[in-house]
Amino acid sequence: ADYPEFGDNKKLVPKKDMAKIVAIPKKPLTKSDVAAYATTLYNKLLVKGNAEDIALAKKIIAQSPTPYDISRAVILCMMQGHQQAAMLLSMKAVMAEPTNPVWQNNMAALLTQYSYPENAVPLLRKLYLEFPDNSTVLNNLAYAWLGLGETDSVRFFAGISIRNNPLNPDAKLCGGLMDELFGDPKKAGDEYTESFEDHINPFTKQIMKNHDNANKETDFEKIK
Repeated sequence: ADYPEFGDNKKLVPKKDMAKIVAIPKKPLTKSDVAAYATTLYNKLLVKGNAEDIALAKKIIAQSPTPYDISRAVILCMMQGHQQAAMLLSMKAVMAEPTNPVWQNNMAALLTQYSYPENAVPLLRKLYLEFPDNSTVLNNLAYAWLGLGETDSVRFFAGISIRNNPLNPDAKLCGGLMDELFGDPKKAGDEYTESFEDHINPFTKQIMKNHDNANKETDFEKIK
């Protein structure tokens, strides 16, 4: 994706949204709750979503009803800018095969990415209880809490994700942002650089530039 330029990394952390945080159910989702949870969100989006994306999602589901095919279509919808269709399809994959943790994780990641982190947290908490050492689940929990502005939780889950998988560039990026926010610029710089080395992209490059403004600009060509 193309990201607009930004000059202050700390502005990437939104204000803590207590209303959304308090609304998150305290009781963890169980395996038997998953299908109903996905169905509830699916039906809500059908009511509030835009007509074009709803029609696209329904057409794909009719043509390719298996969870695997539906999940593959999610990626295409994301790449083509159909955010709501991508969410609908991710929910439909979970509804069709609610025992598959990959579909659940994908659905939660999309909810966070498209500004519904409060709906992602219950699914991710369930997955965390089942797979406490999985760096992808931990990383997605960190980003969900980041979307809610809950920085203590972000720092906790990003830190565990990095320890469990030091090669996860997203976790390093998130962890670096927390290190910068909490006053450890040296560690933040190391995390940013390692993240960029593992996954070269313009967003991380901009974060590194912002972080290095007081010093010299990082030699991106050398890193590449």
